[in-house]
Amino acid sequence: MTKTSTIESISTFFSEGGLPELMTAYQLSNVVNDILEAVGLKTIPSQMCYNYVSKGMIPSVVVNEKKKVTKADAEAWVTKYITKKLG
Repeated sequence: MTKTSTIESISTFFSEGGLPELMTAYQLSNVVNDILEAVGLKTIPSQMCYNYVSKGMIPSVVVNEKKKVTKADAEAWVTKYITKKLG
């Protein structure tokens, strides 16, 4: 899979995947790992997403005193992360 087709697949996954508009770091890690497996890359531990959200490396909003990632921010981060991994 080429980098361009992978990015297009990520965009399709986020637009047609039935994902919630706001997700927890754990939900994000599941999404990321589904995509990583699909493109043949090593999965990440869910703790990585928790750490990135808490440190602000993945933008988040506070809802009911819990940090949540918007679908748009999740897509942007996943695209950036996978593009970097693909070189």
